[in-house]
Amino acid sequence: MDDDKAVENELVTGAGSNGIKAVETGMQLLVALAQDNSPQMLKALASRADMHPAKAHRYLVSFLRTGLVQRDPETGYYRFGPLAMQIGVAALGSLNIVRFAATEVGRLRDELGVTVALGVWGVNGATHVLIEESHSLIIAKSRLGSILPLLSSATGRMFAAHLPEFVIDPIIDAELNERTRSATARAKLRTEFYHSLEEIRRDGVSRAMGSFSPGIHALCCPIRDYRGTVAASLTILAPAGVFDPEPAGPAAQVLRRATARLSAKMGAPDPEDKKAR
Repeated sequence: MDDDKAVENELVTGAGSNGIKAVETGMQLLVALAQDNSPQMLKALASRADMHPAKAHRYLVSFLRTGLVQRDPETGYYRFGPLAMQIGVAALGSLNIVRFAATEVGRLRDELGVTVALGVWGVNGATHVLIEESHSLIIAKSRLGSILPLLSSATGRMFAAHLPEFVIDPIIDAELNERTRSATARAKLRTEFYHSLEEIRRDGVSRAMGSFSPGIHALCCPIRDYRGTVAASLTILAPAGVFDPEPAGPAAQVLRRATARLSAKMGAPDPEDKKAR
């Protein structure tokens, strides 16, 4: 009975709004891991979190299972895992962006006569979190909260071009496996896809010419935060022929100006400053 009470006391600090003690304890380890950019050993993490190494190890096992942390098989050192990266990017991407992007999204829809979608990188991938549909009788639709494929959507390609490979590789593998069972064909498609990402980084815009939705053209540009990191994206969608889908075309230029204004609100560095240097 005493052991049960001890476990209960460790897990829960009290009723109502007091919260769960175990979660708060585990967070101490994550905070300790965030204090150093390099991988850390168990003893160092436990010491920083003011926790016994055996207890720290139990929490780390759970974090490993969820993908919050990773353990180097050779050194045994711990670092943040893909889930932590996804959560971090999603937090940056959604930081006030929906609130102050609403006006810009509506203005872009009216100026170009297209559907406009604001995207962020969520736990499950590229996600549309704000959509303003065109007033046209023929509407290019995108569902709120929908997860966009990396291989075929303009939004997905934009994020794929700017996220670490270890984040996007598992998603790309899954999408390629759905397309073909041929290892040779998958390898060829993978090479072509990564080559296209180089073009996106160069042009600053990604395209989908009916590859995601037949007959629908889409352009996507990044919204950057104060570090210059891609925190969100704006995508315009319309039936083929409504706008020029070329990266140097007038629609792309309007889209770039819109994302530049939102990036400035996020505190992004002025690209002209870099050129001046």
